[in-house]
Amino acid sequence: MESLDHNYIPGEIWRKVLRIPFWVQIAVEGAGRSGFSGSIQEREKGLTYMIESCRERSENPLINRILPDTQNKSEMTEAVIRHHDQFLEELAQEGVSSNKALQDRIFEVLPNLFESLRQYVSEAIIEDYKAWLLHLAEKVAMAAKENDLLGIGGERFSSAEKEFYTRLEKLL
Repeated sequence: MESLDHNYIPGEIWRKVLRIPFWVQIAVEGAGRSGFSGSIQEREKGLTYMIESCRERSENPLINRILPDTQNKSEMTEAVIRHHDQFLEELAQEGVSSNKALQDRIFEVLPNLFESLRQYVSEAIIEDYKAWLLHLAEKVAMAAKENDLLGIGGERFSSAEKEFYTRLEKLL
């Protein structure tokens, strides 16, 4: 894949590239009823996947620039948590106060983001970024059971998570 200096992408577009993975993760976390423990598992799985996949997809300049350029895992983990919390707080400040409102925001922003990116990067880079977002959503959804009672029963991929995932898959 081609290299990219993200400085060539205007700031607001680049900020959306950075925000979207965290928004997707937060939307999946909030889609089902995982309980306290399950929510922690989903958040951890999403953050871990982001760290690992940013290294694995280092050839994609949209993905590899989301996290700081460091091999220090604790620095990277701190950066991911900081971004997650920062973007969550920004959503609250923007009046996005429900999971439905967040999902609506995601589906409003994504088509415009991809259209804007086409001016700066190849379709292959955009398609890889889309696949990565979808895989992130799946990893978070599968991290914990929904609607279980002390680990008994429940489902790994809740109907609310499936609904969001299906919508995301159709868009991507």
